[in-house]
Amino acid sequence: MDDHRLDAELLDHIARQTADYVAQGIPPEEARRRALAEFGGFQQAREACRAVRPWAWLDPVRLDLRFSLRLLVRQPAFSLAAITAIALAAGGATAVFSVADRNLSRPLPYPHAPRLLSIGIDAPLISPQDWLFAGTFQEWRRSAAALESLTAWKSTDSCDLTGPAPERLRCLTADRHFLPTLGIVPVLGRNFTPAEDQPAADPALLLSHTLWTTRYAADPAVLGRTIPIDGIPHRIVGVLPPTFATPDLSPVDLLRPLQLREAGERQRVVQAIGLLPASLTPAAAAARLTPLFERFADSVPADLRKAVPMRFRVLSLQEHQTAAYGPVLWLLLAAVLAFVLLACANVASLLLARTHARSREFAVRASLGASPRRLALQSLLDSMLLGLLGGAAGCLLAALLLHGVRTLYPAGPLRLHDVALDARVLCFSAGLTILSALLFGLAPAWQHLRPQRTGRQWLRPALVAAQFGVSVVLLTTAGLLLVSLSRLQKAPLGFQPDRVTTVTFLLPAQRYADPARQAVFFRDLEHRLLQLPGAASAAIADSLPPAGDPRSFPFVALRGGGNAAVNKGTVLWRYVTAGYLPALSIPIRRGRGFTSADAAGGLQPVILSETLARRLYGEDDPIGRTLPWTEDCRVIGVAGDIRNAGLAQPSAPELYALRRNEPNSLARNQRPPHGWRFAHAIVRWEAGTPPDPNRVAAQIHATEPHISVVAQSLSAQVAGFTALPRFQAWLLAAFAALALLLAAAGLFGLSSFLVTLRAKEFGIRIALGASRARILQLTLRECLRWTAAGAAAGLCASAAAAGYLRAQLFGIEPVEPAVYLGALSLLVFAAAAGVLLPALRAASVDPAQTLRRE
Repeated sequence: MDDHRLDAELLDHIARQTADYVAQGIPPEEARRRALAEFGGFQQAREACRAVRPWAWLDPVRLDLRFSLRLLVRQPAFSLAAITAIALAAGGATAVFSVADRNLSRPLPYPHAPRLLSIGIDAPLISPQDWLFAGTFQEWRRSAAALESLTAWKSTDSCDLTGPAPERLRCLTADRHFLPTLGIVPVLGRNFTPAEDQPAADPALLLSHTLWTTRYAADPAVLGRTIPIDGIPHRIVGVLPPTFATPDLSPVDLLRPLQLREAGERQRVVQAIGLLPASLTPAAAAARLTPLFERFADSVPADLRKAVPMRFRVLSLQEHQTAAYGPVLWLLLAAVLAFVLLACANVASLLLARTHARSREFAVRASLGASPRRLALQSLLDSMLLGLLGGAAGCLLAALLLHGVRTLYPAGPLRLHDVALDARVLCFSAGLTILSALLFGLAPAWQHLRPQRTGRQWLRPALVAAQFGVSVVLLTTAGLLLVSLSRLQKAPLGFQPDRVTTVTFLLPAQRYADPARQAVFFRDLEHRLLQLPGAASAAIADSLPPAGDPRSFPFVALRGGGNAAVNKGTVLWRYVTAGYLPALSIPIRRGRGFTSADAAGGLQPVILSETLARRLYGEDDPIGRTLPWTEDCRVIGVAGDIRNAGLAQPSAPELYALRRNEPNSLARNQRPPHGWRFAHAIVRWEAGTPPDPNRVAAQIHATEPHISVVAQSLSAQVAGFTALPRFQAWLLAAFAALALLLAAAGLFGLSSFLVTLRAKEFGIRIALGASRARILQLTLRECLRWTAAGAAAGLCASAAAAGYLRAQLFGIEPVEPAVYLGALSLLVFAAAAGVLLPALRAASVDPAQTLRRE
């Protein structure tokens, strides 16, 4: 270190110590004398620094850091406000990033993850997922030279481990190529053999690692053991690794072979995953597979192609997984980024105010030799210290937020149970904290580097305007989502879920393979449920609204009745007992409901929804008519429309078929995976009777004690459809509320700063005759014009961003005047709260005291 640099360093140390004494109220000359005495003389200090030359360059940083810490302790109000703002921004950003990172960018837990493709036909009227018919899949696998392998699987379904300790499990069905395609090797045992993947083979299965460790205590001797699944013995041949995840990210307990027939079940719907060769891109593979899709499309009847639009899609498996919730997470990331910028503006405004308050200190330090660069570095170090403290508090806040989010949103497509503050998330938090500290530290540092720069008084008002602009965007966005959520929750369902208990169960296959025996069990169970004290009505159904995975077929398949121009969409149908419509309070609009006498032989009685009756028969009376596509179904009634395609979609055409001893052509043609053994027992309780699901379960166990049941209120099931909209709406509303508080705090700081800056002017104006009301008006006008500018910019930004929200909204337009007016009203209230107290202080200035002080 040369002498000139050493002298400059020591002079700045002395200047800093002198400024510290001046801040304590010691006169400048006495402060400088004490600082020189403390250093023991300039020459001795120089020799002391030379003696420790290797570390002398750290002395300025150490002294600056110590000085910054003293300032934080001496100004607790400022420190608490700044650290709180940073912690809120860093905590919210870290929590949202951890969720988005886990769900959007983390690689899938498969060795071949980058090369895995979701391959299928996009036709939501047939299946909500991309799909292939089983026969089409088998043809493609034989001829798909564009892929190393192609495998089929079915989404996770319920199954029961029966026996003395019954348990409801989640079963995934896939062919023997599934695990090799994903690159997964069982940790114990083996994969399915070709013989086990053939129809009528002895049932085999692989356990999930979780089930193996929890129920079987990780016993290796479990291999070869036979366990009853749905009443059928299955032999355990392997155990999946602990990192195994299903392609749709649903939890799984068992993996069973798909057992596709070569000649039969060609219309069975499956999902397909392909392994891309290392030499091909997804686009090239899609181009090679397109001719196969075109041949399939040519085989579909022309009227069906017109009624059921289909397109071929080849996506990476990760893109396929994130399609459902990606827009929600990107919206939250955008919101939290805006909140971080708002917090940076707030802290920058606080630092500018403190820089102005310390102007005398900086002037003393500059007069004693401190360079503008050194003062700017001191300001940046102050910002970095605030950022680090706020970031550390933000990490703790993020952990609390994640815990709360898991509690409020325990289930759904988001992988919240996997979210953690790991090294990657903490690195993001550290980087965000440092970047934020640089952002809000630049404004005061720039003032030191350009001390003579004019017109810099616009910076703090501009920051406050930016805060209000961001607040408007967050308020309008949150307002739109909250109104949408409210209307979604209040949307008429067409049925009454209150006081309804449902219990789902699956009859064992060995004892109930015969449809006649199933019908007898369900009829007896319905009778016993009706005998329960307080039961108003009871029924058995294969599915429940507002979705419940009902059976469906294309409307064009009816081929008769109605107008050909409306032969689009699907027809939903449910297999129910006679008490189904009364149990859900679904009204009969025409004709009659089911009765016990309808279970006898003869034509199959069906009830149509109003929409289906109108589309089939127009204004004609449908009662007594047979359905156009089958002669053994007779219409006996028309029921009111219900929400049967989710809460956000209009009612789809629907029919109800009565469960009978022998399924008719309608049931035989659409046999579900479990046959008709899977059912929901439904009980509507009388007013004043507390719903008791245990009494319903006891009636099932009275006949079948070794099957698993799941009991839930229908209201809770309906509420589950609003879980994701509720999550995003309330989380965004929380950010908007915090943003408004920060903006109001920023305006309060700006108002106080302006009042202090113009105290002499206000004193002179009052001395010359200006009224208190005039001073109040001047202060309010000065502050509120920046608020108005921020609000106008925020409204423009909100209107520009509104289009992105359209897909997330229900029953409300993206530009809703009432929501925007409400956001502005909250803004005006927050602005008034932030500016009123400083304005009143300005109006109460005592001119004599002000002029005497000046």
